[in-house]
Order: sequence, then C-alpha cells, then structure tokens
Amino acid sequence: MFDLIKHLVKKNIHHAVSDNGNITVTHDLDLEDVSEVDALPDNLNVGGWLDLRGTRVNAGPA
Repeated sequence: MFDLIKHLVKKNIHHAVSDNGNITVTHDLDLEDVSEVDALPDNLNVGGWLDLRGTRVNAGPA
C-alpha cells in the first residue's frame, strides 16, 4: 500500500498530522503519475486541488 506520509516528506510537501491521525495538506496535492497510489486514506484533507491522473485510484462511476 502507498505510504502517503513518506511521499509527502520525500517530496517536501507541507502537511500536518494531528494527534488523532488526520493528515492535512494545506495547499494543492499533485500525485499525477505516481503509479504506486492505489488508495487515499479516509483521514486526508486537502486545502487545494488533488491531481490523481495516472494513478490507480478508482474514482468510481461518473
């Protein structure tokens, strides 16, 4: 499974993790073409846009 926190740290993406485990990215989160991404945690909050093009995340029916 994709380790989002490790990716955020490696890419120097500003984020915060609360005491209860909520992950907040204060601005945009660009995960385009990061093929390892197969799911996102339920406790993720993104303050801007989220780009998942080229990932394995299933957006569900249109």
